[in-house]
Amino acid sequence: MQDYKPTENVPFDPSAGDPTAMIAGMMGVFGIVWLAVVVFFLFLNWRIVSKAGYNGALSLLMLIPLVNIVMYAIFAFSEWPVQKQARGAAPAKG
Repeated sequence: MQDYKPTENVPFDPSAGDPTAMIAGMMGVFGIVWLAVVVFFLFLNWRIVSKAGYNGALSLLMLIPLVNIVMYAIFAFSEWPVQKQARGAAPAKG
């Protein structure tokens, strides 16, 4: 029987090292990209909520799981202060 040598034509390179540093670096990059995407979507939500006539800080509730779904439902089915103002009614306080 022949001996199996998987690295027969490739010499062993002890400087190749452990790939954990590369994996950690990739996780750091993905984390930064993820954070940038979250901040961008918070900015978009802030602008949309402000244009609807609500306080832009309501967009921070989008960071809380399940609360974000409830807020989207309330936001979708309630009458916006901008709509009330367009009809001539006084805008709601708060």
